[in-house]
Amino acid sequence: MPTFAIPELNEQTDMVHHRPAISLLLSLEQAQNAKERVKQSVKQATKNVEKQLLEHYSGEIVLLMMGKLNQLIESINYNSNKKSIAIFLSPIFEKMLYLNIPVNETAIVDESFESRDIILNKKQCKNYIVLYIDEKEYRIYEGKENALRLILCNSSGAYYDGHKDKLTEVHGGNSNNLPEKEVKRKHFLKHARNTLGILIDAYQLPVFVTGANQVVNQFKEITGNSTDIIDYLNSSKDIVEIKDIQKSLEPYVADWERVKYLLLKKQLEEAFKKQKLTSGIKKVQEEVFSQKGKLLLIEKNYMHPEEQDSKGCQIYSVIKSDNKYSYITDLVDAVIEKMLESGGDVEFVEEGCLEDYDRIALIHRY
Repeated sequence: MPTFAIPELNEQTDMVHHRPAISLLLSLEQAQNAKERVKQSVKQATKNVEKQLLEHYSGEIVLLMMGKLNQLIESINYNSNKKSIAIFLSPIFEKMLYLNIPVNETAIVDESFESRDIILNKKQCKNYIVLYIDEKEYRIYEGKENALRLILCNSSGAYYDGHKDKLTEVHGGNSNNLPEKEVKRKHFLKHARNTLGILIDAYQLPVFVTGANQVVNQFKEITGNSTDIIDYLNSSKDIVEIKDIQKSLEPYVADWERVKYLLLKKQLEEAFKKQKLTSGIKKVQEEVFSQKGKLLLIEKNYMHPEEQDSKGCQIYSVIKSDNKYSYITDLVDAVIEKMLESGGDVEFVEEGCLEDYDRIALIHRY
């Protein structure tokens, strides 16, 4: 993403080159169906910035900043297929990033920029997938907050009718002498597992599995999607209605931070097993700048300024841009920005959660 400097302004703003600094986060999620509403949100955000500027800065500075901001606003690509935009702007520096993450719209007028502000304002969506399974059927729901929407339903009877020859062949070669009913059930559970796997890849959401005790326990034994499954919720009822499923999920929806933590922990462990994990700021930076990252995990409040040896010589520093007034002053911030710019995601975790990974870890694309 190019940055822009205005040399003729350097002399008059050299003493306060970083002020005022504007950080603007805008959502593009409505763009496909309501472009005008998005433009209205942008217009309102611009007004909020102007109001904050007028409270603290002279008319000349306000005029300069609003002119630059409006010019950036005019260049927004509403057909980018991205979810949001981050705009950073000072009297002699400007940058616009298109992001794959949803954000809470906000406008900040301050004396500095921090890429981590984007993550702190990331929209926390309580979306998930629920698999309900029993002897007769399996149903898959998309969950949002406490609401469930049925997206798929398959009955065991229809499955058995459609696979008679295959099931007969499998049962005939059954070396364990399992009853036909058990063989059929096992194959039905595998079909549910495979279908769930396809939806997990498509939706990229945490998963809950619920249903009759015996069937859920059997499904747990064969599933290969354990990384994404947050919990198995057994039911003692023979018939479970949607209201029962919603009731069992209420504690998880209420404590969504816990759900997020469990999911991230599972993903971290799985990446480590598959040797798709990098830890430590220096190695992580190399991988992120090579665009190999899928998800970056960072402990809250972790920062990494330039390192110097005992003689004051620089031995490790933030990657500098051509513009000496670039807003990045911390290596972690630089890594966050590059991660977002390359289409990856970033999550903060509580201090101590990444103690074994030098406080920062990168899960690779795989």
